[in-house]
Amino acid sequence: RSMTFSGAVLPGEQVWKSAGVISASAETWSSVKSLSSDITVSGSVQTNSDIILNGHTLTINGDLYMTAGMLDIGTGKLVVNGNLYIGKEYESSYAYIRMQNSSASITVTGDLIWNVNSKMTNTVGRSGWYTYDLITAGTINVGGNVYDYISTESNHNAFTMMGTSVLNLNGSGIQTIK
Repeated sequence: RSMTFSGAVLPGEQVWKSAGVISASAETWSSVKSLSSDITVSGSVQTNSDIILNGHTLTINGDLYMTAGMLDIGTGKLVVNGNLYIGKEYESSYAYIRMQNSSASITVTGDLIWNVNSKMTNTVGRSGWYTYDLITAGTINVGGNVYDYISTESNHNAFTMMGTSVLNLNGSGIQTIK
């Protein structure tokens, strides 16, 4: 089966119940997306809300722009056949990744761009180190470059992986970490 939304905004609190392909050059998601099956999106996605994989695979055949919200990998898999933006270059965001299971994975064929706002606070209310304990297990595979944009020295919301988490730089050419 396939679902086609040609540039439309997906309905609020959409829960995908059947596997399929969402077709469009770009989609805007403005409410929580909670998967109940594997989903493929044929173009790019921009969202300011949570994406919860629930153990399923989300494949995006374009870029994923997270301008706010949580990308909750759980035990699922995210495949981005383009760039993954957690915030954009010089445009910090209130987006973040939560990945805390050894079977979780993110695969990005392009670049991983990280720019999280310094005013975000963690679960104990401490700002500046919001991302400290959010990625503690699982694997992130990057085929392009990794860019970590920290807007000021007081912004410690850098791209941080802790515990048993693994970052694989597995591109075919020279890769840059900045």
